[in-house]
Amino acid sequence: MLSVFTFIPLFFLPFSCSFSCIGGPQCYLKLGFDQVVPSSRKFLETCSTIKVSPCSVFLKIDYDNQIVNISFESSLNSTESPSPLIDLFVNNQRASTILRYTVDVGVHVKNKTQLYVLLQCRTGDRCTEKELRHFWPRFISLNDRQNSFIHFYQYLLLNSSNTINCSQDQINQTVSCSTVDSKCWASTDAQRKCIKNNEKHSNYFIYSYNKVHEPNQLTDEHVHYRLACQVNNCNSNETIKKVSKILDKY
Repeated sequence: MLSVFTFIPLFFLPFSCSFSCIGGPQCYLKLGFDQVVPSSRKFLETCSTIKVSPCSVFLKIDYDNQIVNISFESSLNSTESPSPLIDLFVNNQRASTILRYTVDVGVHVKNKTQLYVLLQCRTGDRCTEKELRHFWPRFISLNDRQNSFIHFYQYLLLNSSNTINCSQDQINQTVSCSTVDSKCWASTDAQRKCIKNNEKHSNYFIYSYNKVHEPNQLTDEHVHYRLACQVNNCNSNETIKKVSKILDKY
């Protein structure tokens, strides 16, 4: 019986201890879609190894300019992304690699699409290098991404009409917004409503969620979204569900 209980702590040890992870204040790089992830030796020219758990890498993927900014800094400033750097394993104890995707689609003078990815792993030393190489072709799959993103724009296009119909949580029905309030709003932490149309700020849709790939298991998807749009009923539950399904392939 004693041998069984002494085995249990060893079973969970790999997920609770620190790993040697790529990091350091200068540990970032910029890659084009036509480039490959550098070798381990190349990383160590500007990066160092630090003891931390989990290992993290943050990517800012610009599909318009086909550029990826990559940072291994463990203290990454949350202002770089709509989704702050957090420990994704706190509520996902059964996972070993988690990706938090944040899609940022904006419509103003020119459509703008960016994908932020926070990848965290605790499968071994310097696991972010291995995972980054594994997911890199998927991250820069331009044709697949653009075909997906184009569906967003039908919900964000600028409206030439003076009025628009929006879902209104306070009265639980669709209302006709005034000429002043001619934009719809929805988010995970605020009521759906009409808001003022400010030409200085584009219509946009930001959607964040956690995802794992087999054999990992995800406990907390932690969905968060914000939407400002100018298409009738674009802030309804049905629209949010349709738009979120577009993200399933990520």
